[in-house]
Amino acid sequence: MRAFIYSRIDKEEKLEANVLTAQRDVRLVMERAKIVLRILDNEEVEIVRNHRYSLNVIAITGMDYDGEVLLEEIGLFRTKPFRVSRIGRIGRKKSDPKGRTFCSSRSRAVRLTEDQYCLVAPIVFQLLQELVDERVSGWKRGSKDPVFIWSPNCWFSRSSKKFFDSWKPRYWPRGLRFSVMRDSFFAQDTCWAELNTNIIVRQYLKGLASFIGLCLNDVQKKWREEKKFKDLEVVKKIVKVLESKSLSRHLLIEMLMSYLPTWIWKGSLIWTEMAEIIGWQEGDADELRIAAEALPDPRMRLEDMQIRIVNNKSSECAKKYIFFEVFPRA
Repeated sequence: MRAFIYSRIDKEEKLEANVLTAQRDVRLVMERAKIVLRILDNEEVEIVRNHRYSLNVIAITGMDYDGEVLLEEIGLFRTKPFRVSRIGRIGRKKSDPKGRTFCSSRSRAVRLTEDQYCLVAPIVFQLLQELVDERVSGWKRGSKDPVFIWSPNCWFSRSSKKFFDSWKPRYWPRGLRFSVMRDSFFAQDTCWAELNTNIIVRQYLKGLASFIGLCLNDVQKKWREEKKFKDLEVVKKIVKVLESKSLSRHLLIEMLMSYLPTWIWKGSLIWTEMAEIIGWQEGDADELRIAAEALPDPRMRLEDMQIRIVNNKSSECAKKYIFFEVFPRA
């Protein structure tokens, strides 16, 4: 009986501690976050902007049984959601010029519901686009003077059966980078956007798939299994091109799944060989799985935003966050 009483007291203490932590987190983001979106009881969204912010996030709060709680964060630029944050020039102390404002980590005990997300997501993506357009317009090059990067360009001549290599300047837009929790609704929409609304990515994958199909057109007629597929000269050239492109692995898999010519049908021998070259196995691309889980009508929330998923070198961060770049409007 005494043990039961102690157990109940422990649970009550933990619940009280959780409530206090939730209240502390709300106070922290209300005072320090760059932007706070408050989902009110009447399903309206109040936008709070802190001009003297020291936490580079868009925070989302809503009402729970115990009052207002922190539901989600979107990391702006280098800041990551819910993580310890340090701000440079904005937060330097007068007594210590090298000091920086310190923001403790926040808890994520309560999540956004589907209805709450559908309510607030269009506002978040619009705010991100406004941040990008405003920041890029102040750059010397700006959005009207794009960056051109020298990139390898290969093509295959069907008439002469030869490859031709060259280098050409390719247009590459510059934007700003943000981060969201990997298990959030925002991650689903950003991954979906890269595959479905990013014009440059779609054109790039379509062109690469057409090039591969053109190269393999004769292979399907003449190749005999006595010689390994990867040892064919034309396949070696394809591998060289794929290595020079430096595409994210999930985009290579998307190209394999959705963009190859129809005669290279999924499950065919040539398709299987190409999958082995890419190193793909069933269920192996997490970004594609996340994109497939997006709630209905993501285009209503994203409109025509141009988003690219960015690989992060830190495996620890990659397990928790999705990093993405938003390009300015043309």
